[in-house]
Amino acid sequence: MLKPFNTKIEDRQIKALNVLSSSTHIPKARLVRQAIDLLIEEHQSDILSDEFMQIVDSSMLENADLLKRLAKG
Repeated sequence: MLKPFNTKIEDRQIKALNVLSSSTHIPKARLVRQAIDLLIEEHQSDILSDEFMQIVDSSMLENADLLKRLAKG
């Protein structure tokens, strides 16, 4: 489901978007959605890595005493 989203972009971006839309016959809204999807895909591994590291850090804190006992042997 599409929801409205307002943002400000630079004049050069508007001009480039207009040219791209005219030359490809793809609506500007669709081009913007595709660009957002590409950006999300490009950074997805960074996002997952950060989330994973937060889980690991949390687990390490929760189990600090146990880890110390295991380290002693």
